[in-house]
Amino acid sequence: MVAQTPASGDNAALLQQALRESVLIDGNRPFHLILDIAPAVTDLPHHREVSPSLRGSMEIFWAAPNRYKLILESPAFRQTKIVEGKRVEEHDEGDFYPRWLDNFVMALLSPVPQAQLAKLMPQGLTGGGTFTMPGRGVLQMPRCLETSDRPGGVTEETSIARLCFDPANPWYESTLDFTRYVSFKDYAKFGGQMIPRTWSNDIPENLFVEGKVRTLEKLSKSEAAAIHVMARTPESGQMRTVFLSRKDIEAQVESRPDFTWPAEDTETLEGWMIVYVRTDRRGQVRESYWDSSDNYKLQDAGVQFALKTTLKPMVVNGASVQMEGPLVIHFKTHRSGESSAAQ
Repeated sequence: MVAQTPASGDNAALLQQALRESVLIDGNRPFHLILDIAPAVTDLPHHREVSPSLRGSMEIFWAAPNRYKLILESPAFRQTKIVEGKRVEEHDEGDFYPRWLDNFVMALLSPVPQAQLAKLMPQGLTGGGTFTMPGRGVLQMPRCLETSDRPGGVTEETSIARLCFDPANPWYESTLDFTRYVSFKDYAKFGGQMIPRTWSNDIPENLFVEGKVRTLEKLSKSEAAAIHVMARTPESGQMRTVFLSRKDIEAQVESRPDFTWPAEDTETLEGWMIVYVRTDRRGQVRESYWDSSDNYKLQDAGVQFALKTTLKPMVVNGASVQMEGPLVIHFKTHRSGESSAAQ
């Protein structure tokens, strides 16, 4: 792929056009959306088995950016959230709001990786060509802006960000940062926009959860009138997740488990890995996924190590919050018949 000449103005114009033409909240039409979420059925050779518990639905009645009603359903967490101006009413069932569900909400309400946007805009637009994949024929590649920081020549994982556009049309195709990678396809007309009917959430690594649009229709006047806060929920009663840097996560660690690493006879015995973690409001890690490792065969074990790790609870503006970010793990394993330890 050949990078085009960086032009922040052109990139910004393309992004604004893509949002306007293919992102629901950037259109001028109030809407009612229901998205059914379930493990993806895929023939990709590198996909991994997804827990059947990663299923549910997202429903939203959207009148304006500051006036909507969101309803989330999943086996372990449910939420009804009403936003009316600065007033919020929120009802939660379950003590943990998972990333895999939150990713779909963020893809709808905050599709652009804002923290890295200033670094993305000057980048050269790459892609747009074709790629041949065995068993799948010739695929068209999206056009993408991508950025990452490399202090000391080493990539800082939380600085990685990418936003992509359809190869042939000014449509928003995917967004990626450390906390999410959601892509879109199967575009179809809705009012004056082209809206994707399939949303793919690629959880590291290669755990595919898919959202399918069941309902997309214009919001009726009666539905819009029903979006009303009856009892305001204080900030302390709202479910929030705060992103922490690698350094801040390390400072929050309260306890690490005694852990026996599986024997390893072919790869590196001692080194470092990074996993994504998300805690509940008590600081217990409840969700973890692969990121990078000096020994990729030990990443599943690293996730299990992370799930037994506890962070000190965090309070922001008087409210207990969930935390997410990169957890660094030191591993020291062994050949068969020896012992191991982790830090």
